[in-house]
Amino acid sequence: MSPKEPSLDLVFHSRDLAEQLDETVAKRGFKNRSQAVTEMVRNHLAELKAEAGTETMAGTISLVYDYRKRNLQTTLSEIQHRYYLLIVTSMHVHLEHHNYSKYCSSKALPNSSTSSRTNSPPARA
Repeated sequence: MSPKEPSLDLVFHSRDLAEQLDETVAKRGFKNRSQAVTEMVRNHLAELKAEAGTETMAGTISLVYDYRKRNLQTTLSEIQHRYYLLIVTSMHVHLEHHNYSKYCSSKALPNSSTSSRTNSPPARA
């Protein structure tokens, strides 16, 4: 390791913290602590970038539901319309006679203030 490369060794100042990490490794099916810590750091950095609004973020929301549940499709449609600046597309898939799947793609652009505008209904033409 060169002097400029950071050390990747973990030092725990708390036995409890190490035990919690080991429990997480076991529960989530990670191969080792390193894999768990890598995912945690990656997720935390993505959250910081989303909060700062410095990068385009994208994601999907996947739902499996029974279309017979009263008002569910209306509720899903209302949510999509409420967040129309973030949800850019959705796809409805028939899995079985009464079970559907819905996939929504979302985005957040760098330095966009869409969160303050998402609770408003879409403008009417």
